[in-house]
Amino acid sequence: MRPLLACLVPALALLVSTGCIPSVPEGFEDELTTVSGCGDATFFGVNDDDTLMLLVRATGLVKDAFDRGADSEYVFDLPDVDLRLSVQVGQDLSTGTCTDVIDGDGPITQATWVPQSGTVTIRVRPGATYDASRADMILTDATFVRETSGGSAVTVDRFEILDLPVGWFPG
Repeated sequence: MRPLLACLVPALALLVSTGCIPSVPEGFEDELTTVSGCGDATFFGVNDDDTLMLLVRATGLVKDAFDRGADSEYVFDLPDVDLRLSVQVGQDLSTGTCTDVIDGDGPITQATWVPQSGTVTIRVRPGATYDASRADMILTDATFVRETSGGSAVTVDRFEILDLPVGWFPG
């Protein structure tokens, strides 16, 4: 068994160093140059080549704020079953995120990181109509680990997506 293990460890190191096993670098959030949002409520940031994405999905927040008729703030301590948050590595990741029309083969996710700790704050400002609402998403002090084994934890001190239109239905 030891000779086999001795061969596998260098092989795994080679795969990681050549990029065959996806990774998320520290400070990746600075590479997320395009941000967007939609629905009730989805927020995402992607890098220029759409191969790295931070995705946040919550349900019913815009409707709740609209029904209240007042600005509302929602705080989620991570991980939270009422909030889906992930960091993804792959190809064409934002394809289909806020639309039901997908060009080509759609997104290909090679690896996903999930939160182990941190806080997400979502502030919703209802508009005159439901689909005219605006929102902010602020992620603080978050630690992510790969969904499947391998790779090290990645931390995010702060990442903001501010003043995005939400409430409109993707399509």
